[in-house]
Amino acid sequence: MRIVDLLRPYEAELDRIVDETPIGIDVQRHIFMSDEVAYVRSEPGSSDAVPSGTIVLTMIGPDRKVHGDPTSATSAIGRLETGARAMILFGWQPSELPYPRILDALIEHRCQVIQVAAIDLASIGAAAIIERVDDLLPPRDALGEPIMGAPADAAGRLAMELRMANEYVFSEFAGRIMRKLLLDPTGGMDQQRFDAYHLQMDQRLKERDVRIRDLERRIARNESSSSFKLGGTLVRAAKSPRALVRLPADLYRIWRDRGS
Repeated sequence: MRIVDLLRPYEAELDRIVDETPIGIDVQRHIFMSDEVAYVRSEPGSSDAVPSGTIVLTMIGPDRKVHGDPTSATSAIGRLETGARAMILFGWQPSELPYPRILDALIEHRCQVIQVAAIDLASIGAAAIIERVDDLLPPRDALGEPIMGAPADAAGRLAMELRMANEYVFSEFAGRIMRKLLLDPTGGMDQQRFDAYHLQMDQRLKERDVRIRDLERRIARNESSSSFKLGGTLVRAAKSPRALVRLPADLYRIWRDRGS
C-alpha cells in the first residue's frame, strides 16, 4: 500500500497534515491530498499540541541516522488532543515490527490504533493510524473502512469490544503459528508430504538441467555449422569495409572447412 492510500479514507475529516518525519525520508512526495488539506513541515519532537482535524506524521526505526530519534514518535502520541490522529511510519518490515515499544505510550495517552498497513517503500515497511479517543472506535479494515458501525448503546459497545478481543486472540494464535513455521518450515506439515515435495522439486531441477544441456549442444552445433559461419561473415562484411575486403578469403575458408 502507498502512504496516500492509507491517508485517503481520512481525507474528508482532515484540515491539516503536519509532517514531522526526518528530512531524508521525504514523505511529502508520497502525499496527494486535496487543496483543502494543508501540508505543514515541522521539526521532529515539536512541543505543539495536535488538535482534532490534524494528522501528524512521525517515524520510528532501527537506524537513528535514517529514521530519527525514536522518542519523536512517543512525543507525537503525547501531544494529540481528543479526535486528533497520527500516522506512525515504521522503518522495519511488517514481519519484524516491534510494536510493543509504543504500546505503553498509546495506553498512557488514550490512543487507539485503528488501522495498520504494509507500505511499499524501501525505507518504510509499515504504518499505523492512531487516534486519541474518549471511547473505543471500530477498527478499520485494509481499505480504511470501519469493520462495524459505531456502537449506539452499551450493548453495541460490548459487542464491539468482544469482537476486538476475540479477533485479538485469534490473530495472536495465527501469529504464533506463523512464527513457528518460520523457525521450522516442516513443523506445519507431515514429513512424508515434505519429502514428496522435496523430491518433486529435485526432479524438476534435473529435468531443467537436461534441457539446458540439450540447448547448449544445439547452440554449439549451430555455431559450428557452415551456414552460421557464412551468415556471420556476410553480416560482418556488410558492416565493415575491412571485413568486406577479406570476404573472398573468408568464403574460401568456410568452403574448405565445410567437411571437417
